[in-house]
Amino acid sequence: MSIIRVEHKRRYAVISSEVFKPNQLSWQAMGMLSFLLEKPDNWKVVVSYLVDVTKGTEKETGREGVYNIIKELRKKGFITYQKNKDGSTTYTVYDEPIKPNQAEPNQAEPNQAEPN
Repeated sequence: MSIIRVEHKRRYAVISSEVFKPNQLSWQAMGMLSFLLEKPDNWKVVVSYLVDVTKGTEKETGREGVYNIIKELRKKGFITYQKNKDGSTTYTVYDEPIKPNQAEPNQAEPNQAEPN
């Protein structure tokens, strides 16, 4: 099998290889995470939109399926969520998994940890 790539002049995404690490995520989770990481930083995750994305495709994913994929991504540390006072949910998507209770990375000052 060959992989043929076109010249990237515009509209392409760079995704961490950590997303595709073997035996970590299902194909569905890798696909959804890739889809989410392609979006701009201020893009809001809306479950109903994610359901609509697959309508009319060979393998539609319903609401329960989308929530199951989000659950897998949460379990593996690629997504966190916060329940808001108004009942809505705010999701945060990471390109590398975070550990439970790990603070969100400070993008203004990366690599803040002391070296070993």
